[in-house]
Amino acid sequence: MLKEFIGVLSILIVIIILVLTAQNFTVPNYAKNPNNNNALFQESNVTNNKDNSNNYIINIKQGSANRTVLEPFAPVGIKIKSNSTITWKNNDFMSHTVTSPTMKSGIIYPSGSNEGSSEFSYTFENKGIYNYFCRIHPYMGGVVYVDTDETEREIVDVTNKSIQNTFIEIPPNTAYNNHYGPFFMPANAKVSLGDKLTWINNDYIPHTATATDMSFDSRVIEAQGSFSFHISKEGVSTYYCKIHPWMQAIVTVSNNKEKQ
Repeated sequence: MLKEFIGVLSILIVIIILVLTAQNFTVPNYAKNPNNNNALFQESNVTNNKDNSNNYIINIKQGSANRTVLEPFAPVGIKIKSNSTITWKNNDFMSHTVTSPTMKSGIIYPSGSNEGSSEFSYTFENKGIYNYFCRIHPYMGGVVYVDTDETEREIVDVTNKSIQNTFIEIPPNTAYNNHYGPFFMPANAKVSLGDKLTWINNDYIPHTATATDMSFDSRVIEAQGSFSFHISKEGVSTYYCKIHPWMQAIVTVSNNKEKQ
């Protein structure tokens, strides 16, 4: 009888242990609902695009080298979160680069080339506004907004309301203390054909606003000075400061009055 009692007691102890173990490893109900704020995991917190990752693609379009497309880097402007990765894919027939003070891609060869890769990837760890351009074709440019946004400042001409004056600020200490941009604000001014652009130098030292294709050149803008220009070319125009050439920005020009 004693042996039978000990056997039954052992079985009961094993059952109790199994029940307690199962309870300890049961997933709480709230963890099964990703919409619950108390969930142990939430896919919505890490999903930033359609493939459920922090990876983005910018296409270099066919015809970009010979300027037959209005948006050579597509999209020309993109908003991402820090620690996201962008991959530039060269679909053009010519080689290109992605060049900025923080990014130096080297040659990005055409798709299908045997000479080297037709892609370049970069992970953005710090928040900021990153302008970049193609070193081979410097009229090609784009901008990446990392955990940052910007607005445009516009004034409508009351004598001709079809013409708008968009102000671009050169902020104080931008040349040497602004590591991640923007060097010009906004970094991508979106305007219509015929609109007026006015650069205002709020820095303490001179700067320029010089198009990489020389379609406009402010010459030296002294501290607290300004320069105005009526834009007359559709598409994306890149420009920089000739005194501090790492200062870069772009202007996106449409042929209608609806801003992109």
